[in-house]
Amino acid sequence: AAGLSVPALARAWQILLKGLSEARVASGTREAAEMVLIRLAYAADLPTPAELVRSMESPGGSSGAPPAPSAFPEGPPPPVRTAPEAREAAPPDFESLVALFAARREEVLRAHLAGSVRLVDYAPGALAFRPGPGAPADLASALRRKLEGWTGRRWSVEAVEAEDAAPSLQEQQERAAAAERDAAIAHPTVQAALEIFPGARVEDVRAIEPAPGPESGDRSP
Repeated sequence: AAGLSVPALARAWQILLKGLSEARVASGTREAAEMVLIRLAYAADLPTPAELVRSMESPGGSSGAPPAPSAFPEGPPPPVRTAPEAREAAPPDFESLVALFAARREEVLRAHLAGSVRLVDYAPGALAFRPGPGAPADLASALRRKLEGWTGRRWSVEAVEAEDAAPSLQEQQERAAAAERDAAIAHPTVQAALEIFPGARVEDVRAIEPAPGPESGDRSP
């Protein structure tokens, strides 16, 4: 912080304040906090408003005034035609739909899809879900606008009250992690270690990459 200017500190402060309010109401607090860090990292490379103004007023900058006729001795250049934005194909399944929002950097909506949406039915072009406690009231309309803009087709996105809704993706991941933890604790080797070291407990369960075999060429002990 000592190496930052006052405008940069003020911008970081505003991002943190806004992110704190979002994290308090988001169903996935960790995802919302990660999005705040992404915003801070992205904003770190952006110039401040004062720097933008100075660059526009400098001789090499753009002042916004129309160019003088002498700047085009052979006539004005042809208009620049930009290619239309590429359309996204409708995701084939719900997991791909969530991945699309992540790829489009819509992290707030992606966090709601993963943590606040309990899937009832999905097909390309149609989504029905039961909203969780942290889902905003306009979640369905916000999702519909993004999907229609990206895919160029009409979408039916509805928040419904259904008893047969599936657990959210976040709940599924938490259940899978809990089952993996229980299986690891129940392993005979782990049980033996817990008996040898009274008071020990399992803090975390992580997958370990297998050691390279002889065919990998690694002959180190």
